Amino acid sequence: MGSTVLELAELSESLGMIVGAHGRRSPDGNFSRAETMRLLRIAGVLDLAQKVLGDRHRGLRWLTHPNSALRFHTPLARLETAAGLQQVIALLRRIDAGEWPRV
Repeated sequence: MGSTVLELAELSESLGMIVGAHGRRSPDGNFSRAETMRLLRIAGVLDLAQKVLGDRHRGLRWLTHPNSALRFHTPLARLETAAGLQQVIALLRRIDAGEWPRV
């Protein structure tokens, strides 16, 4: 479990996420349940993006840049909802199938 916590902390830092009220961690330094669930969703999509796009850097870049297929929202912003998550996954599958430009 320790490595998962480290991975979530690294992921939140890589994405420049400010989690918790006003960017402060809880006194024990742990993520809330909601923060953990969001980070796990993002981690899953980042994993898929890395596989489709070739590496972690490209995956992170893709997640944080506006995309015309998502009405110029970032994929990261679309991950706030279940419907947005499905859109982002579908787009990555289209990219992988060669139906959409890789970027």
